[in-house]
Amino acid sequence: MKMGFDKNFLWGGAIACSQADGGFREGNKGITTQDLRYLNPSWNHEQVEEKHHGSPFSREEFEQALKDMDVIYYPNRRGIDFYHRYKEDIALFAEMGMKIFRTSICWARIFPNGDDETPNQEGVKYYKDMIAFY
Repeated sequence: MKMGFDKNFLWGGAIACSQADGGFREGNKGITTQDLRYLNPSWNHEQVEEKHHGSPFSREEFEQALKDMDVIYYPNRRGIDFYHRYKEDIALFAEMGMKIFRTSICWARIFPNGDDETPNQEGVKYYKDMIAFY
């Protein structure tokens, strides 16, 4: 039985933009459903699960979330702030020996209104810069 990994094994890491991105209102990014996910720090695990996987937003909660610019109660608005820190984060991946990196694209950063005829150039530049850095 062979032990260990093949010398050509590619270690990698992955993130999802909805959990990592940050830059909530920067670069002409549009609003996403993740940006509206409210989290009360006093909720227990069951309450979080019920709110995020059970009952839908009420109209009042939706309207309040659109008005509220606070990131404390909307943690997906800040994520790990990859939008501002991707160079540092990718450098850490490389330092750990990772050769592959997978991320997802926040389409609200590319098409902020969802029906735009042309892509948001600030969003395109962000992804081009990130990919070129990697």
